[in-house]
Amino acid sequence: GRIVRGVSIDVSASRTQEIELQRHQQIVERMAATTLVLEATGDGQHRIVHVVDPIRLGVASSVGRTFSEVFPDLAAHTDLTDAMVTLTGVERVGPLCLLDPNERFVELEVFPLSDDAVAVLISDVTERELAERTIRRQAYYDDLTGLPNRATFMAMLGEQTQSLAPTAVLLIDLNRFKEVNDTLGHLSGDAFLRTLGQRLGALAERSACSVARLGGDEFAFVVPYRAGPQVASLAQAVLDVCREPVDVLG
Repeated sequence: GRIVRGVSIDVSASRTQEIELQRHQQIVERMAATTLVLEATGDGQHRIVHVVDPIRLGVASSVGRTFSEVFPDLAAHTDLTDAMVTLTGVERVGPLCLLDPNERFVELEVFPLSDDAVAVLISDVTERELAERTIRRQAYYDDLTGLPNRATFMAMLGEQTQSLAPTAVLLIDLNRFKEVNDTLGHLSGDAFLRTLGQRLGALAERSACSVARLGGDEFAFVVPYRAGPQVASLAQAVLDVCREPVDVLG
């Protein structure tokens, strides 16, 4: 009869590895982070060898390019690039701002892989960062005028006091402001305060001092030491600003 010869190859192990790789890929694709695998090039750079981009940073086709080419804004942060070189465990860096039109904020987790490779997980934390910025701003700045609020004023005054530097404080309380609210309405009153706040802020910037809204119709300047005539001149400038007409009805 006819003799048939062949080679039997057990592919079950490679098939198992392929299935595990597919499962891993599916999990990574569902993570809220872009995943990069980098390999050192020997000249201080890291080349991207694998990318999964579920948060759409636009880097899916960046395999073969260096990290600094794809993310020059992130590579400019030495704490991140140093972590890639001296990595011994998981390093977290950020939040950092990407230089794109959308001003996205990201956090990065960097950790070592086998054969001197490095994994970088990039998470989009824009919503969280903007919310935290809003909270911080509300804590230290007046919503209506954008000027520092009473808490910030007290902090500025405390710093000046601790430094023992002579400081002048100008307190402003608007006369008859209640009549604006009563006759023209609170929206007109808010418009008046907003405009006045802008003018006082511009004056403070020109005069190298600080101004805050203490609340209601009260404002205050913190003025680093000046000679008496200079403080008097600034006080007169404040009065002049407060006397300028304001169009609150458009």
